[in-house]
Order: sequence, then C-alpha cells, then structure tokens
Amino acid sequence: MSETPSDRLSKLGVKATLFYLVLLFGGVPLMAYFSIIELAPLKLSELGDFLAGAFGPLAIFWLILGFFQQGNELRNSIATLELQAEELANSVKQQKELVAVTRETLDHERELVGLSERNRKASLQPVLEVSFATSMRRGDQQFKYKLQVVNAGASVTRFSGELIIPDGKKLFISSTHYKNGDVLTAESNEFCPAFEDDMLLKVTYFDLEGDNFEGSYRIVCASMENGWPKYMSHSVG
Repeated sequence: MSETPSDRLSKLGVKATLFYLVLLFGGVPLMAYFSIIELAPLKLSELGDFLAGAFGPLAIFWLILGFFQQGNELRNSIATLELQAEELANSVKQQKELVAVTRETLDHERELVGLSERNRKASLQPVLEVSFATSMRRGDQQFKYKLQVVNAGASVTRFSGELIIPDGKKLFISSTHYKNGDVLTAESNEFCPAFEDDMLLKVTYFDLEGDNFEGSYRIVCASMENGWPKYMSHSVG
C-alpha cells in the first residue's frame, strides 16, 4: 500500500518533534554545564513562561504541519468527489443506454404481439375467389353475365356483395352463414352488350368475433377471345 502525503507529514512531524525534544532536554543541561546559560530555581509563573517559550516553536510547527495536512486532505476529498461525479455520470449514461435497450425490446415485443394479433385476425377472414364471365350469347354483341364468388378462407356471417355492371344492372350475392368452400352465384336475367369498363364488387361481412369488415374487388375486361369478352378480378382492399 503506497504512502500518502498525510502519512509522510505525520512521520515528519513525529521525527521533528523527537529531534526538538532531544535538542531541548539535552541541550539545555549541556549549555548550563558549560556555563552558557544559568539555571536557577524557578517560580511557578516563571516555569510556565519557560515551558511556553520552549514548546511555542513546536506548537507553531505542528500548526503549520496541520495546515498542509488539511490541504492534502482537502485535495483528496476534491479528487474523491470528482471521481464520484464521474462514476455517477457513467452510471447515468449506462442507465440511459439500458432504458433505450429496454424501450427497443418493448417496441419489438409490441410489434411481435401486434403482428401475431393481425395474423390471428387475418385467419378469421374469408378468402374470396371472384370470377365474372359471360354465360350466354345472342348475336354478335349481346351477352348474359354470371358472377361467382367462392369462399376459400374462414367462415363468416351476414355476407353480402353488390356488383354494378356498366348498363346499370346490379348483381347481388348474400349468405347468412358463408362457410369455407361455399359458392355464391348471381346471373343477369337479360342480355346486355359487351363492355370493357372496370367494375367494382363491394362486399361486407362479420367475422366469427362479430367484427364488421368491408372489401372491394375490381373486375376488368382483359381481352376479347373469339368475340367473347374475358374478365379478370383482383382485390383492392
């Protein structure tokens, strides 16, 4: 263990005190022996003055030594406080980093929970396979049309759909309980001309948890094959 400045000052003070006492109690009798000074019986007051004068320099020495020792201790205290402040700053930084990591973890877990919930909810939705085609033909440009919707997903209730074809006619499909594998069809009763305009099939239903949903399917004329229009459909939300 290394020696501190306070320890060195204490040792210096002890050595200096011992040296001074040896010099005082050894030197005074020696000087009296060689008649340098004269020793005579002292009164009590004179003895007190002698002791005050003899030990006064030693007291001043220890006072100065204590001043330097307090200075060292004060510097040590300041260094300790600075070290504690640095450690506190590092602790605060680590806490902030821990909070950031915890927040990221919670956000990730929340995202996973949300994804799991969306997947679970998606599993309760129907998967509709929509087809629209001409079923009959009269002459060159007169056709009857047929809408067919197959449920390839989950069963739903109170299902209904509406398709408006360009000549103003409407085709409706509905089912109170629309189960997986069920097929709903609607067919125009009258002949109408061929058309290339886009059509929108709008559907509504309730899933098994009672939540209401709406969806749309766009039907477009993809081509004309041998005078028969060919239609394709895709979901638009």
